[in-house]
Amino acid sequence: MRIDPKAAFLSMTTEQRYFATALLNMAHRHSLDSFRIRALNPQNGMRELLRMMQPPANGEDLAMVGSEVAYLLASDPILRLPPFDAPASELLALLEPKGNGKDKALEKNKHLIQSFAKETQQMLGAGYVGACLSWLDRKLAIPTAGSPPPTKAALNEIKVVTGNLLSVLLDNGASLESLFQYYWQIIAKPSPGKPYVFADRFSLLVKLINNPTKKFSVVFSVDNLGDPSVFPTSIGGVVFSAAPPTLVSPAPPATRYATSFPNRIFADIEVETSDERTAGTKAYALLNGILDLVRFEYERNRLHLADEFLCTDKATLGKYRIFPIPKVVPNPSAAVGVAELQEFALTVGELVDGPSIASDGRDRIQSAFRLYRVGADTNIFENKLTNWWTATEYLVKGVSTSGSIGKAVEDTLVPVLCLGYVKKLLFSFRNVLVDMKASVSDPVTGMPVLLKQLDGASVFSLFRNSAVHTQLLSAVNSEPFVHAHLEDFLASLSSEKTILGILKSHEQRLRWHIQRIYRARCDIVHSAERVVAAALLCANLEFYLKSTLTALLQALKGSPHITGPKEFFDRQVHAYGRVLEGLENNDPSRLLAIL
Repeated sequence: MRIDPKAAFLSMTTEQRYFATALLNMAHRHSLDSFRIRALNPQNGMRELLRMMQPPANGEDLAMVGSEVAYLLASDPILRLPPFDAPASELLALLEPKGNGKDKALEKNKHLIQSFAKETQQMLGAGYVGACLSWLDRKLAIPTAGSPPPTKAALNEIKVVTGNLLSVLLDNGASLESLFQYYWQIIAKPSPGKPYVFADRFSLLVKLINNPTKKFSVVFSVDNLGDPSVFPTSIGGVVFSAAPPTLVSPAPPATRYATSFPNRIFADIEVETSDERTAGTKAYALLNGILDLVRFEYERNRLHLADEFLCTDKATLGKYRIFPIPKVVPNPSAAVGVAELQEFALTVGELVDGPSIASDGRDRIQSAFRLYRVGADTNIFENKLTNWWTATEYLVKGVSTSGSIGKAVEDTLVPVLCLGYVKKLLFSFRNVLVDMKASVSDPVTGMPVLLKQLDGASVFSLFRNSAVHTQLLSAVNSEPFVHAHLEDFLASLSSEKTILGILKSHEQRLRWHIQRIYRARCDIVHSAERVVAAALLCANLEFYLKSTLTALLQALKGSPHITGPKEFFDRQVHAYGRVLEGLENNDPSRLLAIL
């Protein structure tokens, strides 16, 4: 979980600060997946649901997507308002039939589900973003004197609406970098020489989101051409020229970019969209498609497309600014130095080349690392996703499962990821307490607790001690978003049954995500379609792959007799089952053992 220390000095109400920190966590490139923007929202949820009505989707696919769409319909307060409420409530009732035989009921009512989904989709497309902004404007207004403090439920609704709004904007073509700038450059940035007024900043945010689309000129440099002088001047609406664009009052980075070289050509693409970063994303995709054709038959050299681009509003042509390609795959980052890298490489080499690892298992592990690198090195999200999925699929191949490839990957990954979930949250909250300089004393000895030095089991023990809850929550009072989430997490640790509940909820979300990633992979491979919210799907998949590889290497190091991935995954399935069984019987010892 992330906080912004400089925002602590900005004057905000509880609701406004909660919204600001929610926006920060949802759009930050290094946010934990638990607090990031959801890939599915009411708008693309309707589209996904309607796709499940058509082959090759089957009843199982409809039930999977329908359950997540039902969750969205039930949790979003905007969908309880007119005009969305009427079709949304009917659709929710159809997706959550009473009694047993849910799959049969869904199949029987497919024509009604399709009808209400289309009606809801049309209404969402026409007015959902505006409804979200109007709702937030009301909820974030300064309360009248004597008003009670906001309830936890009211704050949670702000989080839900903010998350769905950002997800819809991403679905409409915005980049994650653009969404983060809404926080960094607008909500958290006072006007120079003026007092900070949240209402003014939010009004500016609404104005930017509602801005009509504009035409942009996007310029990329392409290097390593054999002979730029004979290259076509126009292909598919992209204008090519060996001469750089004419710049008006350029900054030095733009001047350096717009410099001619013997084997360089400049590609100028006109894009109509909302902002420069989104324009760059669209132009980058279009230009890559054209360069695919160029490389196929015309140009034998390996072309190099720059990671940055120049962009200008067509109305102010010539005033170019330089931007990086929106290529963020949002995930927490780990600081690794030279010594740690050398130790890691040595450890991997010793483990993978060890005598106990079967040759098939060695190939799978090495292929996973190779395909991870290939995916990491490309700027095209669809290429990242296909490489990382292939790495994951090949790693789990050979594990005894039934059903589709997607189901096999799902059933194999879920235990691995669930076993690390509680530990991930424990350290996330421990770290934010450290960042906020929380002062916690042992309730028995009165000695200070050194939070930063606590391991997972110690943090678990501390958080389950109700005698320190007041200290922990008091330390984060200034951040209502952190306070609400920490309070919920502490409550979820209160008993083995509640811990079991958060694991089961996480398992369901994982299954939704993995199946969605698999469908996206199939869309790319079988239909050559571009993927909506590809950055978020890549973020999930990268995290799953890296977490699985890390857990596999740790297992090989701790148990040298393990012969490869198959044995590892079998043991993980067994271990997760034992953890769930223990929690069912009020025994947390097996969970403690993996913290």
